[in-house]
Amino acid sequence: MTHKRFQITGKLAVEFSIIVAGVLVALIAESWWSEREDRQFERDLIEDMAVEFGANVSILEEDMVANRVLLKRMADFLAMPAETILALSDTEFESILFVPVSLAVVSIFDPAMGITQALVQSGELPRIKDRSLRLHMANWSALLQEGQRFSRNSVQGIFELRAVIAEARSDGLWSADERLDLQYRMEFPELLAGLVLQNQSRLHVEAAKITELLESRQ
Repeated sequence: MTHKRFQITGKLAVEFSIIVAGVLVALIAESWWSEREDRQFERDLIEDMAVEFGANVSILEEDMVANRVLLKRMADFLAMPAETILALSDTEFESILFVPVSLAVVSIFDPAMGITQALVQSGELPRIKDRSLRLHMANWSALLQEGQRFSRNSVQGIFELRAVIAEARSDGLWSADERLDLQYRMEFPELLAGLVLQNQSRLHVEAAKITELLESRQ
């Protein structure tokens, strides 16, 4: 009886071992497959992001050039002495005034594709194994949101200034008070445009670093 019980126990132990081994093999296979999929996902993602950030660097450089021109025109207008502004003809004053006003909304950065934003917002950023790359991508995302806020405020500020200009020139004449008031009002759009450019400069640094890291992974 004892021998028979020992045989049954041994048989159960063997069956249990087979089941455990099977489960372990399945788990190992699943883990291997999951890691393989993650590696493939990351490789595909890196290829797509390399294209995206190559484009972003170029876009940012163009926008920064436009914003520097804008800020130079604004600064020149703000630096004009009151007597110079008052001595201008109405036509001359308008030509000086409308250059910065017309340029103020042409240089808002619109990033290509937006893969990084999608990863951050979906919570998938940890799938990028490179810690340094993840950090720069997170910084990029935060700066992009900040830049969008600055850009919205800049657009709003310049539209408000345009409304003031339209009202001031409705009678076809530029009084001394209107001229000096508009010079004063240009200070706020200049501040906002400066914040936009500063943000774009920081984005450009992050984009260049991300591009460098992506190239090293390919």
